[in-house]
Amino acid sequence: MSKLEETQRIIDSAMATASRPVLTLSGGKDSLLLLHLCRPYRDRLHIAWARTSETFPHMVEFVREQLAGWDHVELVSDQAKYFARKGLPSALIPVRHRPHEKNPGVLIQSNGYCCKDLQYRPLANYIKRYDADLVFHGQTAEDLHNQKTSFPRMLRPFPCERLVAPIDAWTSAEVLAYCREAGVALPSQYRQGLPDSLECWNCTVRTDIARFEWMQTHCPELATKLGALMQEVYGAAIADYDKHIRPVIDAVEKTPNDAL
Repeated sequence: MSKLEETQRIIDSAMATASRPVLTLSGGKDSLLLLHLCRPYRDRLHIAWARTSETFPHMVEFVREQLAGWDHVELVSDQAKYFARKGLPSALIPVRHRPHEKNPGVLIQSNGYCCKDLQYRPLANYIKRYDADLVFHGQTAEDLHNQKTSFPRMLRPFPCERLVAPIDAWTSAEVLAYCREAGVALPSQYRQGLPDSLECWNCTVRTDIARFEWMQTHCPELATKLGALMQEVYGAAIADYDKHIRPVIDAVEKTPNDAL
């Protein structure tokens, strides 16, 4: 049995006993493939899409187009309000800049909390209120290997056997190849060499050089705004290092080895 056949068998088997099934959608290639494969159940399957108020505008438009005709909900969280309270996410966090400290200026929070609080938690809470008896999600082999399981954990005590990842055996390359072969619609960045669901345009953690250069080409105004945020967050981290840590390092370097 091929991976495609096994995936379809998993979907059919789960749907056979479901009365309130939900598919969680991110707008990335994995969840879009899953949406494509679930088309035979369009009249029975409820789609839940959780995003923040700062999702890339073209992604909002694209996902809404893909959900036309589906029974769905769009959950939108207020990112600006959350950041004002918690700070901007960062891969570098000076102790003094954490939200619960006596802060010298820029609030900085740890990576990962904003995704959980603004997307995964509202999605999990909605699914519980909806009283779903089956949840499809698009984790793949790489996701499971990297232990990206924060969303499934939030659904506890939802029965684990009713939390189904039909494409968990697929690799990223296999998902992309099938989407091309089957004509599964993907957001424009996938055709432009950036295989990324993107999520929030102002993410100061997930942005690498490839993503930033793509933004400079395709949404330069957002790239300029993101650049200012990156300078604010990491400039604060560098300034903190220069003021509090660098002098100690300099003193260590000036100390004779036999004195250490």
